[in-house]
Amino acid sequence: MFVVEWDGAENELVLGEGQALRLFPLDALPEPMPPHVRHYVEQLTRRLPLRSL
Repeated sequence: MFVVEWDGAENELVLGEGQALRLFPLDALPEPMPPHVRHYVEQLTRRLPLRSL
């Protein structure tokens, strides 16, 4: 799991690993997701700074 903020276009993100990396909004995470992973993601979102649009 990687946690970063990226403000560029998704197709401009160059990665050296990960076969099927996809970006998801926090309110549209994929299912199924193991409960322990969902818990971890929820804990991380509480620590992220709020961004104004």
